[in-house]
Amino acid sequence: MEFSDFSDDFILLFKSLIDVIIHYKEKDQLITKIIGEYFL
Repeated sequence: MEFSDFSDDFILLFKSLIDVIIHYKEKDQLITKIIGEYFL
């Protein structure tokens, strides 16, 4: 296994992980907003 192949895979994995985190945070903010509107 070459190092360049490994680093490409790692970068791809890292980017997808960041996308998931960003998506989750946006969803989390939306849920918090909805809860805030209904319960506060």
